[in-house]
Amino acid sequence: MAWLSVAPKDKSKRPLKGSTARRDTPVKRADAMRAAGLEVRLPPNPAPYLIDWLMEIGPTAPGAMSHVAVGWRDIAAWQEAMGVDLLPWEAALVRQLSADFANQLHDAEDQACPAPWSEQKAVEDNREAVSRKLEMTFKALIAAQNPKR
Repeated sequence: MAWLSVAPKDKSKRPLKGSTARRDTPVKRADAMRAAGLEVRLPPNPAPYLIDWLMEIGPTAPGAMSHVAVGWRDIAAWQEAMGVDLLPWEAALVRQLSADFANQLHDAEDQACPAPWSEQKAVEDNREAVSRKLEMTFKALIAAQNPKR
């Protein structure tokens, strides 16, 4: 949802220094997809009530420089106001979803950012994990061959 609600920043459209020319109005991804006649599809959601609660609490909170995850006090205040008692795992998941939402709002500003539910994202994440494992393996091999005296 965060990825769709962001208008990616076009880094190539910077106005010249001292220019009063305005940039084109950025368009959110979901709006651009609709304008292009594409269907805006979300990934499967096995627990929609958790997303509903997240949206009621507020998906993010204001931070000093950008959006941040909602705090535990915000979640507790929402529970008290709404008369809802979240299970511990539900509260933890709502907070994690909020953190993920805030991170995605930042990451999605890049035009090249893939949707978090896309196969491209999964391939990139897997590539990074494999790269880290290989790096650790080679470091361990080098350390084993060059013991400190």
